[in-house]
Amino acid sequence: MNGSITKDELNQSDAKFNYIDGTNRLSAVYSDTLKGDELKTDKLIQASVWFYGPQPDVTALVICFENNGKIISENEARIRKFADHNFTWNRVILQQLIPPDLPSGTVLKVYVDNKYNSEKFYLDDFQVDFIKK
Repeated sequence: MNGSITKDELNQSDAKFNYIDGTNRLSAVYSDTLKGDELKTDKLIQASVWFYGPQPDVTALVICFENNGKIISENEARIRKFADHNFTWNRVILQQLIPPDLPSGTVLKVYVDNKYNSEKFYLDDFQVDFIKK
């Protein structure tokens, strides 16, 4: 088998998935301009994604807050910490408090960053939630 899988095995829950490899450094990016109640610091962001493939060393799930193209705050969780075995579906979860005093127009971005272009692996079921503390 050597890591080969069928299309049905690739999908964690549906027919759409994303992959990262040596030429695709970033996954799809969730992006949302925060406004009103979303800027309150009594909330946190919880992001999660399922992944399948080898255990990547430095590939990470990232939560980032930006304003006018500049990073205000960034937090990441290396996927390897959540990988039980190679070539099985594993889920990574990352939580980040909303930083205080965010300016209006701050953009929340969530994505997987394949910093050193590791081997090909698959991503499915991105989820981003606002949770009241």
